[in-house]
Amino acid sequence: MSTSVVIRCKIGTCSHFSSPRDGASRARSLSFNSSWLALFSVRVSPPQPFLPFCVNFPRACGQPALRCAAPQRHCAVCPFPSVADYRPQSRCRLRCGVACHATAAAMHRTRPPQAMIKPSWATLCLSFVVLFAAQHVAVVSARADARRGSAPDHSYGNPGSGGVVHPVIFVPGLGGSVLEAKLSNRTKHRDCATTSDWYTLWFSETQVLTRYECFIENIKLSINATSNELLNPRGVKVRGRDFGGMDGVNYANAGSHDVIPVPYLVKLSDVLEKQLGYIAGKTLRAATYDFRKAGQDADTQQMFARLQQLVEETYQLQGNRSIHLVGHSLGCNFANSFLLSKSAAWKKQFIASLIILSPPLAGTPVAIQGTIAGPVFPYVPQEIPALVAPAVRTMASIGWMFPHENASIWNPNTTFIQTNKRNYTIGDIPDVLEAMNATVLKRLWPSLKRRHVQGFIPPEVPVLCMYANDSKTALTIEMENVFDVTGKIVASTLGDGTVNIDSLRVCNHWKALSAAPVVVREHALGGSLSAHTDIVQSEPVLRDIVAWLRSTPAAEVAPRVGPPARTAGRVQKI
Repeated sequence: MSTSVVIRCKIGTCSHFSSPRDGASRARSLSFNSSWLALFSVRVSPPQPFLPFCVNFPRACGQPALRCAAPQRHCAVCPFPSVADYRPQSRCRLRCGVACHATAAAMHRTRPPQAMIKPSWATLCLSFVVLFAAQHVAVVSARADARRGSAPDHSYGNPGSGGVVHPVIFVPGLGGSVLEAKLSNRTKHRDCATTSDWYTLWFSETQVLTRYECFIENIKLSINATSNELLNPRGVKVRGRDFGGMDGVNYANAGSHDVIPVPYLVKLSDVLEKQLGYIAGKTLRAATYDFRKAGQDADTQQMFARLQQLVEETYQLQGNRSIHLVGHSLGCNFANSFLLSKSAAWKKQFIASLIILSPPLAGTPVAIQGTIAGPVFPYVPQEIPALVAPAVRTMASIGWMFPHENASIWNPNTTFIQTNKRNYTIGDIPDVLEAMNATVLKRLWPSLKRRHVQGFIPPEVPVLCMYANDSKTALTIEMENVFDVTGKIVASTLGDGTVNIDSLRVCNHWKALSAAPVVVREHALGGSLSAHTDIVQSEPVLRDIVAWLRSTPAAEVAPRVGPPARTAGRVQKI
Protein backbone atom coordinates (compact mmCIF):
# COMPACT_ATOMS: atom_id res chain seq x y z
CA MET A 1 0.00 0.00 0.00
CA SER A 2 1.35 3.42 -0.85
CA THR A 3 0.76 6.25 1.55
CA SER A 4 0.57 10.01 1.55
CA VAL A 5 1.42 12.34 4.38
CA VAL A 6 -1.30 14.49 5.88
CA ILE A 7 -0.25 17.20 8.27
CA ARG A 8 -2.78 19.30 10.12
CA CYS A 9 -1.39 22.21 12.06
CA LYS A 10 -3.88 23.99 14.25
CA ILE A 11 -3.38 26.37 17.12
CA GLY A 12 -3.35 24.34 20.30
CA THR A 13 -3.32 20.95 18.61
CA CYS A 14 -0.98 18.87 16.53
CA SER A 15 -1.53 15.85 14.38
CA HIS A 16 0.84 14.08 12.04
CA PHE A 17 -0.36 10.91 10.37
CA SER A 18 -0.36 8.89 7.18
CA SER A 19 -3.45 7.97 5.27
CA PRO A 20 -4.04 5.34 2.56
CA ARG A 21 -4.24 6.36 -1.05
CA ASP A 22 -6.22 4.30 -3.56
CA GLY A 23 -5.04 5.53 -6.92
CA ALA A 24 -6.50 9.00 -6.56
CA SER A 25 -4.58 11.46 -4.45
CA ARG A 26 -6.16 12.05 -1.08
CA ALA A 27 -6.49 15.63 0.14
CA ARG A 28 -3.66 17.02 2.16
CA SER A 29 -4.64 19.68 4.64
CA LEU A 30 -2.70 22.39 6.32
CA SER A 31 -3.64 25.38 8.39
CA PHE A 32 -1.49 27.60 10.52
CA ASN A 33 -1.67 30.85 12.40
CA SER A 34 0.43 33.98 12.01
CA SER A 35 1.58 33.59 15.61
CA TRP A 36 4.12 31.11 14.22
CA LEU A 37 6.03 33.98 12.71
CA ALA A 38 7.79 34.91 15.93
CA LEU A 39 9.28 31.43 16.04
CA PHE A 40 11.38 31.73 12.91
CA SER A 41 13.90 34.11 11.48
CA VAL A 42 16.19 33.63 8.53
CA ARG A 43 19.61 32.71 9.84
CA VAL A 44 22.25 31.20 7.65
CA SER A 45 25.59 31.20 9.55
CA PRO A 46 25.24 28.51 10.61
CA PRO A 47 21.93 27.49 8.82
CA GLN A 48 19.37 25.83 10.96
CA PRO A 49 17.29 22.72 10.14
CA PHE A 50 13.56 23.45 10.20
CA LEU A 51 11.70 20.23 10.92
CA PRO A 52 7.98 19.66 10.49
CA PHE A 53 6.22 20.34 13.73
CA CYS A 54 3.12 22.16 14.88
CA VAL A 55 3.53 24.78 17.52
CA ASN A 56 1.31 27.14 19.43
CA PHE A 57 3.28 30.30 20.14
CA PRO A 58 5.04 30.73 22.48
CA ARG A 59 5.30 27.04 23.41
CA ALA A 60 5.29 23.83 21.47
CA CYS A 61 1.92 22.16 21.75
CA GLY A 62 3.75 18.84 22.01
CA GLN A 63 2.70 15.22 22.03
CA PRO A 64 1.26 14.96 18.51
CA ALA A 65 -0.69 11.88 17.59
CA LEU A 66 1.32 9.73 15.25
CA ARG A 67 0.20 6.74 13.23
CA CYS A 68 1.75 4.53 10.59
CA ALA A 69 -0.30 3.30 7.69
CA ALA A 70 2.08 0.47 6.86
CA PRO A 71 2.16 -1.47 9.07
CA GLN A 72 -1.06 -0.33 10.75
CA ARG A 73 0.32 0.25 14.22
CA HIS A 74 0.52 3.30 16.39
CA CYS A 75 3.87 4.88 17.10
CA ALA A 76 5.18 6.08 20.41
CA VAL A 77 4.41 9.70 21.26
CA CYS A 78 7.02 12.28 22.15
CA PRO A 79 6.93 15.96 23.22
CA PHE A 80 8.87 17.26 20.23
CA PRO A 81 9.04 15.72 16.77
CA SER A 82 12.35 15.20 15.08
CA VAL A 83 13.10 12.18 12.92
CA ALA A 84 11.47 8.79 12.49
CA ASP A 85 13.36 5.55 12.34
CA TYR A 86 11.31 3.36 10.03
CA ARG A 87 12.45 -0.10 9.07
CA PRO A 88 10.45 -2.20 6.58
CA GLN A 89 8.67 -5.27 7.91
CA SER A 90 8.93 -3.97 11.44
CA ARG A 91 6.96 -1.93 13.92
CA CYS A 92 6.92 1.76 13.16
CA ARG A 93 9.58 3.06 15.51
CA LEU A 94 9.90 6.58 16.81
CA ARG A 95 12.92 8.18 18.38
CA CYS A 96 11.37 11.29 19.84
CA GLY A 97 10.24 12.32 16.42
CA VAL A 98 7.98 12.66 13.48
CA ALA A 99 7.08 9.08 12.73
CA CYS A 100 5.87 7.50 9.60
CA HIS A 101 8.53 8.47 7.19
CA ALA A 102 7.16 5.07 6.26
CA THR A 103 5.66 7.13 3.49
CA ALA A 104 9.19 7.08 2.13
CA ALA A 105 9.77 3.36 2.65
CA ALA A 106 9.86 2.68 -1.07
CA MET A 107 10.53 6.33 -1.81
CA HIS A 108 14.23 6.94 -2.41
CA ARG A 109 15.34 3.39 -1.60
CA THR A 110 17.64 3.13 -4.58
CA ARG A 111 17.65 6.63 -6.03
CA PRO A 112 20.67 8.89 -5.49
CA PRO A 113 20.44 11.90 -3.18
CA GLN A 114 19.72 14.38 -5.94
CA ALA A 115 16.56 12.39 -6.63
CA MET A 116 15.63 12.46 -2.95
CA ILE A 117 14.65 16.05 -2.84
CA LYS A 118 11.06 16.30 -3.97
CA PRO A 119 9.47 18.51 -1.31
CA SER A 120 6.96 16.88 0.97
CA TRP A 121 3.89 18.69 2.19
CA ALA A 122 5.69 19.02 5.50
CA THR A 123 8.43 20.89 3.67
CA LEU A 124 5.87 23.12 1.99
CA CYS A 125 4.32 23.85 5.37
CA LEU A 126 7.66 24.90 6.79
CA SER A 127 8.66 26.79 3.67
CA PHE A 128 5.57 28.98 3.78
CA VAL A 129 6.27 29.69 7.44
CA VAL A 130 9.86 30.68 6.66
CA LEU A 131 8.70 32.88 3.78
CA PHE A 132 6.17 34.74 5.91
CA ALA A 133 8.70 34.94 8.73
CA ALA A 134 11.20 36.61 6.42
CA GLN A 135 8.57 39.17 5.46
CA HIS A 136 7.74 39.67 9.12
CA VAL A 137 11.41 40.20 9.98
CA ALA A 138 11.71 42.78 7.20
CA VAL A 139 8.72 44.70 8.56
CA VAL A 140 10.10 44.61 12.10
CA SER A 141 13.50 45.77 10.82
CA ALA A 142 11.93 48.66 8.94
CA ARG A 143 10.00 49.73 12.03
CA ALA A 144 13.17 49.56 14.10
CA ASP A 145 14.95 51.74 11.54
CA ALA A 146 12.12 54.22 11.68
CA ARG A 147 12.28 54.34 15.50
CA ARG A 148 15.98 55.11 15.24
CA GLY A 149 15.22 57.86 12.75
CA SER A 150 16.97 56.11 9.90
CA ALA A 151 14.43 54.54 7.60
CA PRO A 152 15.81 52.11 5.00
CA ASP A 153 17.64 53.98 2.30
CA HIS A 154 18.59 52.38 -0.99
CA SER A 155 20.47 55.43 -2.27
CA TYR A 156 24.01 54.15 -2.42
CA GLY A 157 25.07 56.91 -4.81
CA ASN A 158 25.75 56.96 -8.52
CA PRO A 159 26.93 53.72 -10.08
CA GLY A 160 30.57 53.71 -10.97
CA SER A 161 31.50 56.88 -9.11
CA GLY A 162 34.89 56.81 -7.41
CA GLY A 163 36.91 55.42 -10.30
CA VAL A 164 37.80 51.89 -11.35
CA VAL A 165 36.68 49.27 -8.86
CA HIS A 166 39.06 46.79 -7.32
CA PRO A 167 37.88 43.16 -7.37
CA VAL A 168 36.16 41.67 -4.31
CA ILE A 169 36.57 38.13 -3.00
CA PHE A 170 34.16 36.94 -0.30
CA VAL A 171 35.28 34.55 2.44
CA PRO A 172 32.06 33.13 3.98
CA GLY A 173 31.55 32.03 7.57
CA LEU A 174 30.94 28.71 9.24
CA GLY A 175 28.06 27.17 7.33
CA GLY A 176 28.16 29.96 4.75
CA SER A 177 29.68 27.90 1.92
CA VAL A 178 27.27 25.57 0.18
CA LEU A 179 28.83 22.10 0.35
CA GLU A 180 28.30 19.53 -2.37
CA ALA A 181 28.85 15.79 -1.92
CA LYS A 182 29.49 12.97 -4.35
CA LEU A 183 29.04 9.33 -3.36
CA SER A 184 31.09 6.50 -4.84
CA ASN A 185 30.75 2.99 -3.43
CA ARG A 186 29.59 4.51 -0.17
CA THR A 187 29.48 2.12 2.76
CA LYS A 188 25.92 0.79 2.99
CA HIS A 189 23.78 2.39 5.67
CA ARG A 190 20.08 1.57 5.82
CA ASP A 191 18.42 2.70 2.60
CA CYS A 192 20.86 5.58 1.95
CA ALA A 193 22.28 5.93 -1.54
CA THR A 194 25.76 4.53 -2.15
CA THR A 195 26.49 6.21 -5.49
CA SER A 196 25.54 9.65 -6.79
CA ASP A 197 26.60 12.64 -8.82
CA TRP A 198 27.37 15.93 -7.02
CA TYR A 199 24.41 17.13 -4.93
CA THR A 200 23.87 19.80 -2.25
CA LEU A 201 24.69 18.38 1.16
CA TRP A 202 24.82 21.64 3.15
CA PHE A 203 22.50 23.26 3.42
CA SER A 204 19.49 21.33 2.16
CA GLU A 205 16.33 21.58 4.20
CA THR A 206 14.93 18.64 2.28
CA GLN A 207 17.91 16.42 3.06
CA VAL A 208 17.53 17.15 6.76
CA LEU A 209 13.76 16.80 6.72
CA THR A 210 13.45 13.56 4.79
CA ARG A 211 16.88 11.91 4.90
CA TYR A 212 18.23 12.91 8.30
CA GLU A 213 20.28 9.81 9.12
CA CYS A 214 21.78 9.72 5.62
CA PHE A 215 22.62 13.42 5.94
CA ILE A 216 24.41 12.92 9.27
CA GLU A 217 26.29 9.86 8.02
CA ASN A 218 27.57 11.78 4.98
CA ILE A 219 28.55 15.06 6.62
CA LYS A 220 30.27 13.96 9.83
CA LEU A 221 34.07 13.63 9.98
CA SER A 222 36.50 11.30 11.70
CA ILE A 223 40.15 11.85 12.58
CA ASN A 224 43.33 9.87 11.92
CA ALA A 225 44.81 9.17 15.34
CA THR A 226 48.36 9.41 14.00
CA SER A 227 48.35 12.36 11.60
CA ASN A 228 45.27 14.26 12.90
CA GLU A 229 43.99 14.28 9.32
CA LEU A 230 40.25 14.86 9.08
CA LEU A 231 38.53 12.17 7.03
CA ASN A 232 35.24 12.10 5.17
CA PRO A 233 33.19 8.92 5.47
CA ARG A 234 34.36 6.21 3.11
CA GLY A 235 33.08 6.81 -0.40
CA VAL A 236 32.11 10.47 0.22
CA LYS A 237 33.75 13.47 -1.46
CA VAL A 238 32.83 17.01 -0.38
CA ARG A 239 33.63 20.34 -2.02
CA GLY A 240 32.59 23.98 -1.78
CA ARG A 241 30.11 24.87 -4.51
CA ASP A 242 31.21 27.16 -7.36
CA PHE A 243 34.67 28.16 -6.09
CA GLY A 244 35.51 31.51 -7.70
CA GLY A 245 31.86 32.23 -8.55
CA MET A 246 28.97 33.47 -6.41
CA ASP A 247 26.54 30.55 -6.65
CA GLY A 248 27.97 28.95 -3.51
CA VAL A 249 27.31 31.97 -1.24
CA ASN A 250 24.42 34.01 -2.63
CA TYR A 251 21.90 31.49 -1.26
CA ALA A 252 22.63 29.17 1.63
CA ASN A 253 20.73 26.29 0.02
CA ALA A 254 21.75 26.77 -3.62
CA GLY A 255 21.24 23.66 -5.74
CA SER A 256 19.14 21.92 -3.10
CA HIS A 257 15.78 22.29 -4.88
CA ASP A 258 14.26 23.45 -1.59
CA VAL A 259 10.98 25.25 -2.15
CA ILE A 260 12.15 28.54 -0.65
CA PRO A 261 15.69 29.83 -1.35
CA VAL A 262 17.50 31.05 1.78
CA PRO A 263 19.42 34.28 1.02
CA TYR A 264 22.93 34.78 2.36
CA LEU A 265 25.15 37.23 0.44
CA VAL A 266 22.80 37.81 -2.50
CA LYS A 267 21.71 41.27 -1.37
CA LEU A 268 25.28 42.44 -0.85
CA SER A 269 26.39 41.09 -4.23
CA ASP A 270 23.34 42.65 -5.96
CA VAL A 271 24.19 46.06 -4.49
CA LEU A 272 27.79 45.84 -5.66
CA GLU A 273 26.74 44.76 -9.15
CA LYS A 274 24.11 47.47 -9.56
CA GLN A 275 25.86 50.36 -7.83
CA LEU A 276 29.51 49.78 -8.63
CA GLY A 277 29.38 47.69 -11.77
CA TYR A 278 30.86 44.50 -10.31
CA ILE A 279 30.47 41.33 -12.37
CA ALA A 280 29.88 37.98 -10.65
CA GLY A 281 32.61 35.49 -11.42
CA LYS A 282 34.98 38.18 -12.67
CA THR A 283 35.35 41.17 -10.33
CA LEU A 284 33.03 39.67 -7.70
CA ARG A 285 34.07 36.21 -6.53
CA ALA A 286 33.82 33.88 -3.54
CA ALA A 287 36.34 31.50 -2.02
CA THR A 288 33.98 28.74 -0.93
CA TYR A 289 35.68 26.12 1.25
CA ASP A 290 34.90 23.02 3.28
CA PHE A 291 34.26 24.94 6.48
CA ARG A 292 34.05 21.71 8.49
CA LYS A 293 37.83 21.26 8.23
CA ALA A 294 38.86 24.90 8.64
CA GLY A 295 41.26 25.13 11.58
CA GLN A 296 42.91 21.75 11.03
CA ASP A 297 46.47 22.67 10.06
CA ALA A 298 47.00 20.64 6.87
CA ASP A 299 43.52 21.25 5.50
CA THR A 300 43.69 24.96 6.30
CA GLN A 301 46.99 25.32 4.47
CA GLN A 302 45.43 23.73 1.39
CA MET A 303 42.53 26.18 1.63
CA PHE A 304 44.99 29.07 1.97
CA ALA A 305 46.82 27.88 -1.15
CA ARG A 306 43.57 27.87 -3.14
CA LEU A 307 42.65 31.34 -1.84
CA GLN A 308 46.10 32.67 -2.77
CA GLN A 309 45.72 31.23 -6.26
CA LEU A 310 42.27 32.84 -6.59
CA VAL A 311 43.61 36.23 -5.44
CA GLU A 312 46.55 36.16 -7.84
CA GLU A 313 44.45 34.92 -10.75
CA THR A 314 41.83 37.64 -10.19
CA TYR A 315 44.55 40.27 -9.86
CA GLN A 316 46.01 39.31 -13.24
CA LEU A 317 42.68 38.95 -15.04
CA GLN A 318 41.51 42.37 -13.83
CA GLY A 319 44.45 44.45 -14.98
CA ASN A 320 46.70 44.03 -11.92
CA ARG A 321 44.16 45.56 -9.55
CA SER A 322 44.56 44.59 -5.91
CA ILE A 323 41.79 42.69 -4.13
CA HIS A 324 39.36 43.57 -1.35
CA LEU A 325 38.81 40.51 0.87
CA VAL A 326 35.39 40.50 2.57
CA GLY A 327 34.97 38.07 5.47
CA HIS A 328 31.89 37.25 7.50
CA SER A 329 31.87 35.52 10.89
CA LEU A 330 34.45 32.70 10.87
CA GLY A 331 35.48 33.98 7.44
CA CYS A 332 36.97 37.02 9.25
CA ASN A 333 39.28 34.81 11.32
CA PHE A 334 40.04 32.70 8.25
CA ALA A 335 40.94 35.72 6.09
CA ASN A 336 43.03 37.32 8.85
CA SER A 337 44.94 34.08 9.46
CA PHE A 338 45.53 33.80 5.72
CA LEU A 339 46.95 37.33 5.52
CA LEU A 340 49.18 36.74 8.54
CA SER A 341 50.75 33.86 6.62
CA LYS A 342 51.73 36.17 3.73
CA SER A 343 54.71 38.49 3.36
CA ALA A 344 54.38 42.27 3.52
CA ALA A 345 55.45 42.49 -0.13
CA TRP A 346 52.77 40.03 -1.25
CA LYS A 347 50.04 41.89 0.66
CA LYS A 348 51.17 45.26 -0.70
CA GLN A 349 50.89 43.98 -4.25
CA PHE A 350 47.72 41.90 -4.11
CA ILE A 351 45.52 43.16 -1.24
CA ALA A 352 43.63 46.48 -1.27
CA SER A 353 41.91 45.95 2.10
CA LEU A 354 40.19 43.53 4.44
CA ILE A 355 36.52 44.06 5.31
CA ILE A 356 35.29 42.00 8.27
CA LEU A 357 31.65 41.66 9.32
CA SER A 358 30.63 40.19 12.70
CA PRO A 359 34.20 39.07 13.48
CA PRO A 360 34.52 36.52 16.36
CA LEU A 361 38.19 37.49 16.77
CA ALA A 362 38.29 36.26 20.38
CA GLY A 363 35.75 33.49 19.86
CA THR A 364 32.38 33.07 21.56
CA PRO A 365 30.94 30.76 24.25
CA VAL A 366 27.95 30.25 21.95
CA ALA A 367 30.24 27.94 19.96
CA ILE A 368 30.70 25.70 23.01
CA GLN A 369 26.99 25.66 23.62
CA GLY A 370 26.35 24.90 19.95
CA THR A 371 28.70 21.92 20.12
CA ILE A 372 26.69 20.47 22.99
CA ALA A 373 23.16 21.11 21.87
CA GLY A 374 23.19 23.00 18.61
CA PRO A 375 22.64 26.77 18.43
CA VAL A 376 20.25 28.26 20.98
CA PHE A 377 17.35 30.39 19.72
CA PRO A 378 14.45 31.83 21.73
CA TYR A 379 11.07 30.09 21.36
CA VAL A 380 12.48 27.24 19.23
CA PRO A 381 12.58 23.90 21.10
CA GLN A 382 16.23 22.98 21.48
CA GLU A 383 15.55 19.47 20.21
CA ILE A 384 15.33 20.99 16.73
CA PRO A 385 18.83 22.52 16.27
CA ALA A 386 20.27 19.73 18.44
CA LEU A 387 19.82 17.38 15.50
CA VAL A 388 22.99 18.72 13.84
CA ALA A 389 25.08 18.67 17.05
CA PRO A 390 26.57 15.18 16.42
CA ALA A 391 28.01 16.42 13.12
CA VAL A 392 29.12 19.76 14.59
CA ARG A 393 31.24 17.94 17.19
CA THR A 394 33.39 16.56 14.37
CA MET A 395 34.12 19.97 12.80
CA ALA A 396 37.44 21.68 13.50
CA SER A 397 35.89 25.04 12.60
CA ILE A 398 33.59 25.11 15.63
CA GLY A 399 36.68 24.80 17.84
CA TRP A 400 38.25 27.74 16.02
CA MET A 401 35.29 29.78 17.26
CA PHE A 402 35.59 28.68 20.89
CA PRO A 403 36.58 31.49 23.31
CA HIS A 404 40.26 32.37 22.94
CA GLU A 405 42.25 32.52 26.16
CA ASN A 406 42.85 36.19 26.89
CA ALA A 407 42.21 37.61 30.34
CA SER A 408 41.37 41.06 28.95
CA ILE A 409 38.45 39.55 27.00
CA TRP A 410 37.32 36.54 29.03
CA ASN A 411 37.61 36.49 32.79
CA PRO A 412 39.25 33.15 33.68
CA ASN A 413 36.56 32.63 36.33
CA THR A 414 33.60 33.23 34.00
CA THR A 415 31.37 30.17 33.78
CA PHE A 416 30.29 29.27 30.26
CA ILE A 417 28.54 25.96 31.02
CA GLN A 418 26.81 25.47 34.37
CA THR A 419 25.75 21.91 35.28
CA ASN A 420 24.46 20.14 38.38
CA LYS A 421 27.87 18.61 39.08
CA ARG A 422 30.34 21.15 37.73
CA ASN A 423 30.81 24.58 36.21
CA TYR A 424 33.07 24.93 33.17
CA THR A 425 35.23 28.00 32.51
CA ILE A 426 37.56 28.81 29.63
CA GLY A 427 40.31 26.73 31.21
CA ASP A 428 37.99 23.71 31.38
CA ILE A 429 37.24 23.44 27.66
CA PRO A 430 39.29 20.21 27.27
CA ASP A 431 37.19 18.68 30.05
CA VAL A 432 33.99 19.70 28.29
CA LEU A 433 35.22 18.04 25.09
CA GLU A 434 36.15 14.90 27.04
CA ALA A 435 32.77 14.79 28.76
CA MET A 436 30.83 15.02 25.49
CA ASN A 437 33.18 12.54 23.78
CA ALA A 438 34.13 15.07 21.08
CA THR A 439 37.18 13.11 19.92
CA VAL A 440 38.00 15.29 16.90
CA LEU A 441 37.94 18.58 18.80
CA LYS A 442 39.84 17.13 21.75
CA ARG A 443 42.71 15.96 19.52
CA LEU A 444 42.83 19.24 17.61
CA TRP A 445 42.50 21.51 20.64
CA PRO A 446 46.26 22.25 21.10
CA SER A 447 46.65 23.34 17.46
CA LEU A 448 43.38 25.29 17.55
CA LYS A 449 44.64 27.24 20.57
CA ARG A 450 47.70 28.28 18.57
CA ARG A 451 45.41 29.54 15.83
CA HIS A 452 43.34 31.45 18.41
CA VAL A 453 46.29 33.72 19.13
CA GLN A 454 46.12 35.09 15.58
CA GLY A 455 42.79 36.78 16.28
CA PHE A 456 44.60 39.41 18.34
CA ILE A 457 47.16 40.21 15.61
CA PRO A 458 46.22 42.72 12.85
CA PRO A 459 46.87 41.72 9.22
CA GLU A 460 48.80 44.90 8.31
CA VAL A 461 46.47 45.88 5.48
CA PRO A 462 43.72 48.55 5.59
CA VAL A 463 40.80 47.14 7.61
CA LEU A 464 37.11 48.04 7.82
CA CYS A 465 35.54 46.23 10.79
CA MET A 466 31.76 46.32 11.34
CA TYR A 467 29.41 44.56 13.73
CA ALA A 468 26.13 44.92 15.63
CA ASN A 469 26.37 46.02 19.24
CA ASP A 470 22.87 45.92 20.73
CA SER A 471 21.69 42.29 20.79
CA LYS A 472 21.50 40.12 23.89
CA THR A 473 24.14 37.41 23.51
CA ALA A 474 24.49 34.29 25.66
CA LEU A 475 27.43 34.06 28.04
CA THR A 476 26.41 31.29 30.47
CA ILE A 477 24.01 28.41 29.88
CA GLU A 478 22.63 26.21 32.65
CA MET A 479 22.03 22.52 31.85
CA GLU A 480 21.88 19.21 33.69
CA ASN A 481 24.93 17.79 31.90
CA VAL A 482 26.92 18.25 28.70
CA PHE A 483 24.36 16.25 26.73
CA ASP A 484 21.36 18.24 27.92
CA VAL A 485 19.76 20.00 24.95
CA THR A 486 17.21 21.92 27.05
CA GLY A 487 19.62 24.31 28.76
CA LYS A 488 18.64 27.90 29.45
CA ILE A 489 20.60 31.15 29.26
CA VAL A 490 21.32 32.48 32.76
CA ALA A 491 23.81 35.24 31.95
CA SER A 492 24.38 37.35 28.84
CA THR A 493 26.13 40.42 27.50
CA LEU A 494 25.44 42.66 24.55
CA GLY A 495 26.81 41.69 21.17
CA ASP A 496 25.30 40.53 17.88
CA GLY A 497 23.31 37.59 19.22
CA THR A 498 26.12 35.13 18.48
CA VAL A 499 29.38 36.89 19.37
CA ASN A 500 29.79 38.87 22.59
CA ILE A 501 30.69 42.55 22.32
CA ASP A 502 34.19 42.26 23.82
CA SER A 503 35.16 39.68 21.20
CA LEU A 504 33.76 41.82 18.40
CA ARG A 505 35.70 44.82 19.65
CA VAL A 506 39.09 43.13 19.37
CA CYS A 507 39.52 44.98 16.07
CA ASN A 508 39.55 48.16 18.17
CA HIS A 509 42.72 46.83 19.80
CA TRP A 510 44.21 46.39 16.34
CA LYS A 511 44.36 50.18 15.94
CA ALA A 512 47.22 50.52 18.42
CA LEU A 513 49.09 47.58 16.92
CA SER A 514 48.71 48.13 13.19
CA ALA A 515 50.77 50.36 10.92
CA ALA A 516 47.91 50.16 8.39
CA PRO A 517 44.66 52.04 9.13
CA VAL A 518 41.87 50.21 10.98
CA VAL A 519 38.35 51.67 10.81
CA VAL A 520 35.75 50.29 13.23
CA ARG A 521 32.03 50.94 12.92
CA GLU A 522 29.44 49.66 15.36
CA HIS A 523 25.85 49.40 14.21
CA ALA A 524 22.69 49.19 16.29
CA LEU A 525 20.42 46.78 14.42
CA GLY A 526 17.46 47.01 16.78
CA GLY A 527 18.47 44.19 19.12
CA SER A 528 17.84 41.49 16.54
CA LEU A 529 18.82 38.08 17.86
CA SER A 530 20.00 37.21 14.36
CA ALA A 531 22.06 40.38 13.90
CA HIS A 532 25.19 38.25 13.41
CA THR A 533 23.89 37.27 9.98
CA ASP A 534 21.45 40.14 9.41
CA ILE A 535 24.47 42.42 9.07
CA VAL A 536 25.18 41.24 5.52
CA GLN A 537 21.75 42.57 4.50
CA SER A 538 21.67 45.72 6.65
CA GLU A 539 21.17 48.95 4.68
CA PRO A 540 23.59 51.10 6.74
CA VAL A 541 26.25 48.39 6.54
CA LEU A 542 25.81 48.06 2.77
CA ARG A 543 26.22 51.82 2.38
CA ASP A 544 29.43 51.73 4.39
CA ILE A 545 30.81 48.88 2.26
CA VAL A 546 29.98 50.72 -0.97
CA ALA A 547 31.64 53.90 0.30
CA TRP A 548 34.73 51.95 1.33
CA LEU A 549 35.04 50.23 -2.04
CA ARG A 550 34.61 53.55 -3.87
CA SER A 551 37.39 55.24 -1.95
CA THR A 552 40.84 55.40 -3.52
CA PRO A 553 42.75 54.20 -1.68
CA ALA A 554 40.25 52.35 0.50
CA ALA A 555 41.89 53.52 3.71
CA GLU A 556 40.93 57.16 3.04
CA VAL A 557 37.32 56.61 4.13
CA ALA A 558 36.83 58.87 7.13
CA PRO A 559 36.31 56.92 10.37
CA ARG A 560 32.94 57.32 12.03
CA VAL A 561 32.14 56.64 15.63
CA GLY A 562 29.31 54.17 15.94
CA PRO A 563 26.58 54.29 18.60
CA PRO A 564 27.88 53.07 21.96
CA ALA A 565 26.56 49.73 23.13
CA ARG A 566 24.44 49.91 26.26
CA THR A 567 26.32 48.48 29.27
CA ALA A 568 29.15 47.50 26.89
CA GLY A 569 30.33 44.00 27.76
CA ARG A 570 28.90 43.95 31.25
CA VAL A 571 27.29 40.65 32.23
CA GLN A 572 23.53 40.70 32.60
CA LYS A 573 22.05 38.10 34.92
CA ILE A 574 18.72 36.64 33.92
